Amino acid sequence: MESDLQRLLTAFQTGMSAWQARPDASQLAALEALQRQMQQALRQQQISSLKQSYLTEFHRQLRLLGSDLAFLKAARQSATQTQRLAQIGDRLQALQRYYDAMSTGE
Repeated sequence: MESDLQRLLTAFQTGMSAWQARPDASQLAALEALQRQMQQALRQQQISSLKQSYLTEFHRQLRLLGSDLAFLKAARQSATQTQRLAQIGDRLQALQRYYDAMSTGE
C-alpha cells in the first residue's frame, strides 16, 4: 500500500508542476482527484502503532492540501496564486517527509 501512496504522491507532484507551467481547470480537477485517492489509500492502510503519529500527520497534511487546492482554484490574483502554490509546495515536501519516515520505520 505504501508504494501506491508514493505513486500517488509522485503523480500529484508531477501534476502540480504541469499546472504551474500551464494552469488549466482540468489539471486542477485531476489534482483534486489524486488528493482524494491519497486519502482513500491512507484509510485502507494497515499500520503499526509506531507509525501511527506519522500517519496522523500525513492525513492532516493531506486534508490541508485539499483545502489549499480549493483556495488555489478560487484565487483570481497572481499574488494569491503564488502564495497558494508555495503552500502546496511546502505541504508536498511535508507529505514526502512523513511518507519517508513511515517507509523507513523511523
